[in-house]
Amino acid sequence: MLHLKKNYGIKYFTPSINGFDNCNKNAESLKIQINDYMKEHPNEKLWLVAFSKGGLDTLHFLSEYSEEQDSILGLSTIASPILGSDSFNKK
Repeated sequence: MLHLKKNYGIKYFTPSINGFDNCNKNAESLKIQINDYMKEHPNEKLWLVAFSKGGLDTLHFLSEYSEEQDSILGLSTIASPILGSDSFNKK
């Protein structure tokens, strides 16, 4: 990310998430942190980049908190176990 900022002027912020917590708890944490960031930067749009379980946490965030999605342009996941996870199976 530093490379993108230095060479292309792309801004970023990294939320503080505990990868050992469950997806619902991390989705709530993402909601709070993204809301705080957007209050300070109301005219910015976000592209979310998530690695590994962070992809599942982010998908939970997007599915649970639709009101925050106006500021989000998209999501890229890297090595996220989306097809290998039953996190979204509703019972």
